[in-house]
Amino acid sequence: MKKYWKLLSITIIAVLAIGTFYIQKAIANENSLELSLDTVSGEVAELKGMEISGGYFDNYWNKRFTITEGELEFDNNDSFIGSLERFYQPKINQLIKDHRSFMRGKNSDLAGFYEDEQLLAYANVDSKWDGQSRYKDHNFEIDVLQKGENERITFEQKVPNQQDYRYMYVMDVQVQDGQLSIFTRNEGNTDAPTEFRVYRFDLASEKLISEDKLMNLVGMNGEKWHEGYLVTTSTETEPTENVVFAKTEMEEVETEYEEYTVEEKGTEYVAYNLSTMEKTELDIPADLSTDSFNELILGSTIYFIQRTEQGLTVISYNLENEQENEFNVDFPSTDQGNMIVNGKGDRLYIVGGDSKELPITIVDVNTGETLYQGIYKKKGANGVNQFFLIDNIYIK
Repeated sequence: MKKYWKLLSITIIAVLAIGTFYIQKAIANENSLELSLDTVSGEVAELKGMEISGGYFDNYWNKRFTITEGELEFDNNDSFIGSLERFYQPKINQLIKDHRSFMRGKNSDLAGFYEDEQLLAYANVDSKWDGQSRYKDHNFEIDVLQKGENERITFEQKVPNQQDYRYMYVMDVQVQDGQLSIFTRNEGNTDAPTEFRVYRFDLASEKLISEDKLMNLVGMNGEKWHEGYLVTTSTETEPTENVVFAKTEMEEVETEYEEYTVEEKGTEYVAYNLSTMEKTELDIPADLSTDSFNELILGSTIYFIQRTEQGLTVISYNLENEQENEFNVDFPSTDQGNMIVNGKGDRLYIVGGDSKELPITIVDVNTGETLYQGIYKKKGANGVNQFFLIDNIYIK
């Protein structure tokens, strides 16, 4: 019997999951849900290319939905498999639809993909588990589709000095002038620091041509340690000229009540330019990152997003001339919730979440002008536990 326990467990879990899914669907369908979009200012046409995915919760039931260019669609008639696909990011679903053969066998993390008009590229680090709480045999897996010729470049490469790394994964992929750059987070063995690195491959020869360390993250040292991340672009698959990493020093401090809390002690930023292959330490004021709940990079500018009582303050930092600019964004609803911000080109897309209303604002980052504001509301909403929960904003 023991040899079958895993199979039996998987079967039971699958049956319960499917049963719960259809029971929940039956309960949800007994409730009517009607949402209306009230435009506060601007033209609905500004929503073109914008897709919002999330759910509406009302006590014990919920309904999943997608808003595409202002048009709302519920998944009431989805199959179980169709509902599972909702958990993929919209871009992954698009790639599967457009390049099914290429996407077969690849993971769904957008960080490993790059796409422009000519190429679709994928990079992954495959690591073998050694059974002693660490990985070994790290190998790059690279697959590039040349769209016009419908030809592929596929090869593998062992990670240099892989014995130094306990674990590693891909954070971003870029292609420029025939070179594919893979940006990784490498967790060091034992007490070695974590590293952000870039590996550059020549696609014509299928060879690794160079690698560089971009930043170190120190692990727990007494009450201090570093947390690091990639400052995201609007969509992780698009080409960008600059890739920016950040690390924040964290410290555990004792309060006056003899309790402990964690405080941020400052953030350092490093920008890597794809054209020059040079890294630059950025002189960004400490309060920009400390006071911001979100930050993203568009072109050569980092935008720091800070909350205000009326909405948001957006502070921009230009990587080329190191100039700062600032503008305020009023929100069309006092029920802000946890806002999600994305951007593309010269626009920021702002959507409220975890609230009884779903406010949407689109802003021109060059002028600070609000191009559109609107609010999705549930007709007749008066329940205490009714709220929207937004998963993702995708800009085509």
